[in-house]
Amino acid sequence: MSDDNLGTSVYEVEVRLDGDAVVFTGTPTEKIEGVEQGGILAKGKFDARGNLHGEWASTIGTGGPFDLYPHLGTALVGGSPSLEQIYTSNQDLGALRLFRTDIEEILSVMRRKFGGARIVVTHIDRGAELALYDDEFEKRLDKLEKLNWIKLSVQAPAEGGFTRSLTLDLGQSFNRVTTQGPDEAWVLGEVEATASALRRRQHGLSTAIGKYKVNFNQLIFLAALVAMPELPLQQRAVFVGGVLLLLYGANKAVEKLVPNFGVNFQESRPRFLAGVWPSALSWIISATSAVAASFLFKWLGG
Repeated sequence: MSDDNLGTSVYEVEVRLDGDAVVFTGTPTEKIEGVEQGGILAKGKFDARGNLHGEWASTIGTGGPFDLYPHLGTALVGGSPSLEQIYTSNQDLGALRLFRTDIEEILSVMRRKFGGARIVVTHIDRGAELALYDDEFEKRLDKLEKLNWIKLSVQAPAEGGFTRSLTLDLGQSFNRVTTQGPDEAWVLGEVEATASALRRRQHGLSTAIGKYKVNFNQLIFLAALVAMPELPLQQRAVFVGGVLLLLYGANKAVEKLVPNFGVNFQESRPRFLAGVWPSALSWIISATSAVAASFLFKWLGG
């Protein structure tokens, strides 16, 4: 066993079977001056893929979960080994509002697609990031109310000694699905399938219209440019300044009042008002800025 700070410890390990579990017993073979070493007891079970998962503990009080994966090795047939490629794909989504059943469904799908692997769920708890395995996280669902950031990640061994992974990073800055692995077809297909499943909870905001995420406020500005030639030079400057202030205020209002992401664990399914208010509010804010811009133009034009 190697530690970056304390160096290397050599253990004599015995392995035995206890029913369907594998038990490891380790004893240090030599003493290291200034370092306290303890005996190790670990117990785990194999999953369908041949990976070993379990818990370990030492006689000095340390311990925790462990995951072991079979090392298949690499066969070299003359010359240098061929280089493998790792593919990564990202899909960014719009504003999302999820509920308890959505998170439970996402975890269920990830377990099915990554059989035997453990999912890590990270969220903010009392001002700090808390990372838990999926089973531990689900035990805490009744205590959670709302989160504005959550990250779910899972990985499993793939061909050639590589791993394939899926990560959902959902929060106020962005909502992103990321896949990585040596199989390009799987990487592209999985990221699209996961993103498509989440889009049913996506809100159509005035700040992201259509495939190319056009901002409705940008359309207002273009309309203002078209209308400007009808005004004298001084009024044009006032009109442009007024429109820019209105658009800036509208964007800030949408950012402040309409969250980019939220998950409510106290509701299993969305109510009608909870499902439509983010989209409705963003459009009301943008429409208000457009009406204000038209009144400004009319006032300046006499």
